[in-house]
Amino acid sequence: DLNVSYFYNGALQDYAMQVPASYDGSSPRPLVVYLHGYTGLPEEAFRNPTGLVKAIEEKGWLLAAPLGRGDYFYRGGTPGEADVLEVMADVAKRYRVDPDRIYLMGHSMGGYGTNNLATHHPDLFAAVAPAEGTDSQDLFANLRNTPWFEMTAEEDLDTGGAQAKALYARLSGAGYDATLIDYRLKTHEYSSIYDTLPRLLRFFDSHRRPARPAAISWTRPVGQDNARLQQNYDGAWWLRDVEAAPGVTRPTITVESMALPHRTLDPSGAQRTAGVVDEGGPTGRTTAQLFQTVPAAAVAPLNPDVLRLTASGVRSATVRLSDAGLLRRSRLVIPATTDHDVQLQLEGVSGDLVQSVDGIQTGVLHASGGALTALVPAGTHTVVLSRGPAAISVVGAAAPLPATGGLPWGAAGLALLVGVSLLRRRSLRF
Repeated sequence: DLNVSYFYNGALQDYAMQVPASYDGSSPRPLVVYLHGYTGLPEEAFRNPTGLVKAIEEKGWLLAAPLGRGDYFYRGGTPGEADVLEVMADVAKRYRVDPDRIYLMGHSMGGYGTNNLATHHPDLFAAVAPAEGTDSQDLFANLRNTPWFEMTAEEDLDTGGAQAKALYARLSGAGYDATLIDYRLKTHEYSSIYDTLPRLLRFFDSHRRPARPAAISWTRPVGQDNARLQQNYDGAWWLRDVEAAPGVTRPTITVESMALPHRTLDPSGAQRTAGVVDEGGPTGRTTAQLFQTVPAAAVAPLNPDVLRLTASGVRSATVRLSDAGLLRRSRLVIPATTDHDVQLQLEGVSGDLVQSVDGIQTGVLHASGGALTALVPAGTHTVVLSRGPAAISVVGAAAPLPATGGLPWGAAGLALLVGVSLLRRRSLRF
């Protein structure tokens, strides 16, 4: 007896909720968000993927199933996406949700929506599992810190699972945590979920959202922001305000703080496996090809002064130094490779800074109003900011830098204006 409107018109937001019998509000619980398919309803999660709600109940987890008002495939910039985010916010007000254990999944249009939501908001989810849906391949870089597990079938609407395999190939090629199961004897059906339930729930249970990952990759989907719905896709975690250079529609940037303990993402060292499995689910049609990529596990050398930057098609970006573990340093070293001049705003620094590029001192930068705006020149350069005379040094790809003392950096924001190449030097005024 749901009062359904398929168009976003400001009506009451419908969603279904499963609260386990063991829930008493004494401790946070994991939350599974399920997205229904085309013309579907929230009750889909309770009827069609047989056994899903029961399995989540047995684990003592919460489940929320939003109504996507309008068949928008939950795309960025649409009311379909806004519906999901509003439901998640409402659930968090009413129940104790573990914010580091929110898992997103869905079938068909909901599978597309899972990929769309995950690539636009990766910092909200611990792991995602689309079923028989793809999309957002051009934003795959955003899943660097968000494990992905897609279920597809040879006779799916995506014939041969071609699009799903293409997305997996991109994620795997980047060395990301990615899994794809491709059933041989299935069509476009909910059994792709319930035949995979044991493996799926183990996948969810083994992942937690990183509070502040050391490395963030971001591709901005230019043209999808929607101010009316407060949708803005400019970054995640401690990277924000990513803007495209003129004429670029998918600018991509990677920032890596060597001050935070982490494991190096080495695509060439990732473990990749492929083989035939039988999931043994209730349908009996459970033979599948299983593809898995496990990220390389090499420990990155700590270097408390270094922020690495790689960018393509990016005009500007903002880094919050406190969240990147780089706030209280007497110098900051930025090895950068970019095809455009990048205005890099560094939040959380104040006072005078000596700046050099590739070992050449270029002047003193003065904070004004707690902020400076800076330009990292196109090409491959090393920008050094220091509290005293700049050390003349060039940072290699793997060469560690010596740690320096900890003069306190102020709490105000910083943006740095640097525009120097090997061929010319330009004086800066503030």
